[in-house]
Amino acid sequence: MPLFAPLAVFCGAWGFRVVSRKAEPPVRRALLAFGGLVLGSAVLLLWWFKGLELSIAPTRLLRDLPP
Repeated sequence: MPLFAPLAVFCGAWGFRVVSRKAEPPVRRALLAFGGLVLGSAVLLLWWFKGLELSIAPTRLLRDLPP
């Protein structure tokens, strides 16, 4: 859902920042935080490009109409 993508980016960035690399035993949640950051960003980019495509299509349609 594109509505949750900004939340995924925020939580992924926050989680990646909070994970301690020197913890004993090692905390292995950095990969999950990085995955949330990457997937949230990818959904936002795809949503933006699809919205851009949807806004360009009607203008092309109107431009190609006969006078």
